[in-house]
Amino acid sequence: NPWVSSDSTFNAVTSPVLTGYSADKLSIGSETVSATDADLVHVVTYLQEGQNARFIFIDKTDGNKELLRHDSTGLTGDAIGYDAKGQLDAYLAQGYVVDSQPTSYDPNQIYTADASDLEEFIYVLVHGTEAVSETESVTRTINYIYGKDQSQASPSVSETAHFNRTGTRDQVTGVITYNPWVSSDSTFNAVTSPV
Repeated sequence: NPWVSSDSTFNAVTSPVLTGYSADKLSIGSETVSATDADLVHVVTYLQEGQNARFIFIDKTDGNKELLRHDSTGLTGDAIGYDAKGQLDAYLAQGYVVDSQPTSYDPNQIYTADASDLEEFIYVLVHGTEAVSETESVTRTINYIYGKDQSQASPSVSETAHFNRTGTRDQVTGVITYNPWVSSDSTFNAVTSPV
């Protein structure tokens, strides 16, 4: 008697969706087999999808100016690999100071599986500053001389006023912003000429 079966037709099977991967076969179609057919084996291969990460360095002191935008591309599960620390160190060497930075990134971090999810890493920098100061002095000298031969008639009187000001140097631009000059002895008293 011939072979009989109530389940000799395999239904179509839709390949599972795996976020971050693309199946080379979206489904396996329905198939009808007979008793003398060999076993059927189908392989669905999942290929990594492209992923993106973005690194942004911002100068907060300069009105949130964007210093650098770097876009990295790769595949799901691969390491992002961008040397953000090297770039950050280069900015620190120029006088910047970190205001805020991502706590979750290292170059071995892998791309997430969601292709619609752009991973963004933002580094906010401010200009480093240092205190500076300078001093100046102004001297008043009164010489007493005879008109006849220009010889000294009486010892000279000399007084010096001292000035100081403080400021802040921007370590990125080098620009110094000074406070006003201050002095405790900037007024010379009246001096009566010797008789």
